[in-house]
Amino acid sequence: MKILVVSDFSSAQPGGAQVIAETISNMLASNGDLCRFRAYPISKTRIFRGISQPSIVREILSLINPVAVIRMVFLQISYKPDVIWYHNVNNRWSWAILRINIRRSKKLITLHDLTAISNKKLNSLEVEKIIKSSIFNFSRIRILITKKLIGKTITVSIGETCKNALIETGYRIDAQISNRIMPCTHTEPRSKHPNSVLFAGRPYLKGADFVAKAVARAEEWTLFIASDEEAYKLALEFCPPERIKYLGLIPRDELLKLLHSIELVAVCSQYLDNYPTIGLEALVHGAIPFTSSYTGLSRVFAGISPALVLNPGEVPDLDKILSAGNSARNQLLKAAVPVQDIESMIQEYLALFSNENIP
Repeated sequence: MKILVVSDFSSAQPGGAQVIAETISNMLASNGDLCRFRAYPISKTRIFRGISQPSIVREILSLINPVAVIRMVFLQISYKPDVIWYHNVNNRWSWAILRINIRRSKKLITLHDLTAISNKKLNSLEVEKIIKSSIFNFSRIRILITKKLIGKTITVSIGETCKNALIETGYRIDAQISNRIMPCTHTEPRSKHPNSVLFAGRPYLKGADFVAKAVARAEEWTLFIASDEEAYKLALEFCPPERIKYLGLIPRDELLKLLHSIELVAVCSQYLDNYPTIGLEALVHGAIPFTSSYTGLSRVFAGISPALVLNPGEVPDLDKILSAGNSARNQLLKAAVPVQDIESMIQEYLALFSNENIP
C-alpha cells in the first residue's frame, strides 16, 4: 500500500497537527510501508497567501489555490498513491485538492480543527452564531462548498470538542481517533526551572497575553516563550522583560527537553481546540499543563482538578495551579494520556484504509 500524507506545514512549523502527520509518515516508512509526506513549499505559497492580502482573497485561496491544485495533480501522477491521507489543507494547499483523484485512490482527511467551517479559529459562541445565520451568510456558503469538496472522502475527527461542532453544521464524521504521542525518551532525572511556565503557540489564539499577566502578578515566576517574536512583543506589554526568557521557535527535540525541566505549561486556547498535543507531552515529561474550557483537555481535567481549567480570557493563578497540579499529577497522566502509544493510532487508521465497506 502506497500512502501519500499531505499537510500544509512540516513539523518544523508550530502546531500539533503537522507534528502528528509527519511523525506518522516517518513511522510508517521506518516500518517498511511505502509512505511519503508532503508539506506545501512556503516559498511558492507566499505569492498567493501574503499576509497583506484582503481577507476575502485569503478565504477564496483557502478553498481553491490554483497552484496547489496543479501541484497535487503532478504529485499523484509521479507517486501513484493507493491512499491519500490529508491533514491540514486550509492554509497552503486549499480544500480543492480533495477533489483531485487521478488514480481513484482511497482518500481520508483528519479534521484537526474547524477550518472546514471557517478560515479563522472559532469559539463555541461563534459556531452557534454561524448555525443560526442566514443561508446567504459567507460562512454558510463556505460550509456548502467544503462539504462538496470533501465529498466521499473518509472524515476523521480527533476529539469531541470539534466533532460536535462539525456535526451541528452538517458535516459527516466517519470515525473518531484521538491523537497519541511518543513516550518520553529522556532517561536522566527530571530537572526543574523553579516557578517556570512555558508558552508555546500562536500568541493571541493561545492566550499569551493572559499568561504574561499571570507572571507579572506572581512573585518569582519566569515566563519561557517558545514561539515567534510576536508572542514576545505581546508578553512585554504585560510583563517585565527580566521575568521573560524568550527562546524563539525552537526545534522539536529542544522543546521536549524543555518540557522535561519546566513546571507549568499554558494551553489557554481561545478557540475550540480538540486535544492539544503539547498538553499531553507536558504530562508525559513531568510538567503540569493548565488549559481553557475550550479544549478537549478541559473535559478530562475538570473532574480531577478543576483549578487547571480556566474560563476563556481568565488570568491564571500560577501558584494555585502548581499546587493543584502537583496533588493530581498521577491521576491527570492516567486520565489524559492514552495507555497505547502512537503505534496503536496508526493501526486504527490502517484499518480504515483497508476497510472495503468505506468508499
